[in-house]
Order: sequence, then C-alpha cells, then structure tokens
Amino acid sequence: MYKLLMIDDDQLVLQVTRDYFTHRGYTMQTASCAEDGFALLDVFKPECILLDIIMPQVDGFQVCRIIRKRSNVPILFLSGKADNMSIIKGLSLGADDYITKPYRMNELEARILANIRRSEILPINATHRQITLGPLIIDIEQHHAFIGKEELGLSNREFDLLSLLAKNRGKTVTYEQIAKHVWGSYRREDKSYIMIIVSRLRKKIDFQSLAGIALETIRGEGYCLM
Repeated sequence: MYKLLMIDDDQLVLQVTRDYFTHRGYTMQTASCAEDGFALLDVFKPECILLDIIMPQVDGFQVCRIIRKRSNVPILFLSGKADNMSIIKGLSLGADDYITKPYRMNELEARILANIRRSEILPINATHRQITLGPLIIDIEQHHAFIGKEELGLSNREFDLLSLLAKNRGKTVTYEQIAKHVWGSYRREDKSYIMIIVSRLRKKIDFQSLAGIALETIRGEGYCLM
C-alpha cells in the first residue's frame, strides 16, 4: 500500500488520521512541524503529502514551496481556510489538491488515491502520446506542453485540465467530469478550484494569439476547447 506523510501541528488530527490510514493498510508518518517534515521527506520518501497551512514558524505555504523545489510528490492541502485567496495561493505554489475542513476520511482517501495514481507513470498507447493543435503541442507521455518550442511550465493540475479538454476538443467537459478526471471524485467546492486552474491556464496560454484555438466557458456547465 502507499506511503503517506502528514504535516500538521494538531496532535489530535495527526493521531486520528494516522489511525484511519494505518488501519486501511497504508504506511503513514506524521510531523508536527516543517523541520520534521523535511527530514521525513528524504528518509521516508512518501508517495503523497497531506499538509496543513496554519503552523508555527514555517507555515504550509512555505513548506509547499520548498518541497516543490525538491520533489513532484502529490501535495494535498487540508485546511480550515476556505477563502479564495488561500486556495489560489495553495494551487499556485504547486499543490495538487486543496481540501477544506471538515472532510470525511473516505473522501480524503479517494482524493489521495486519485492524486497518487495520476502521478504514477502508466503505459500509454502510442497513438495518444502527443496531441497537436496548431502550434500547441501536448506531450502526454512526458507531461509537458509547448507552444512551438517554448515549454509552458504548467502545474500538474493545469496540464491535466488542458490535456482532458484537448482530448475532448469541440465537446463541453463539465465541472464534474473535470473533477473526476483530475481528483477521482467531485465535491461542491471543486467548481471553484477548477475555475482557479482555468484562470491560471489562461494566463500561461494566450489563446487569442493561437489561430483557430479557443478555451470557451460554457456558462453553468464547464469548458470547451474549440
């Protein structure tokens, strides 16, 4: 089973979460501060990190920024901060998911599994290794996107969204379909997360400059790459 690392200064949360996941067969380590978390990152080599935001000395945002410079391991923020600015900041720092408290353990487990599985290298049919839309090139196997020869530098979730829309170009992809593709499940707040990811994607890709390609918002439903 998978290895999980949780960094949170709340000892009760650490204990309850550790009890649940060890009972489910996972190997789990916990840390109550950033320093201990960094030490475990190198020794324990987790396959997913659960990260709180409000912690003493070094907060979760700083922890995420540092980890991202060292590893592409999936990072899930678990926080009571539900405001858009916190969510935007968390996702922009490279977090793969942002889950607001309170949450159900089975829902958390589903999100963890979805993020781990999406990070694993899976065999890909040769006919689906690359999608080309004019100057936009999406390399599915290497998980990179380019305009011409210039790499776009997309986060994992930005890449997942762009590749999903490209594979379904010309069709409306709903918020629920996007969430299930990216995270394996759909929660009410996922719509806000998706809108944030789309906004960041549009900042990195000037669709107006790409002849014949447009990322359309389908009001109340989702998005379509035309």
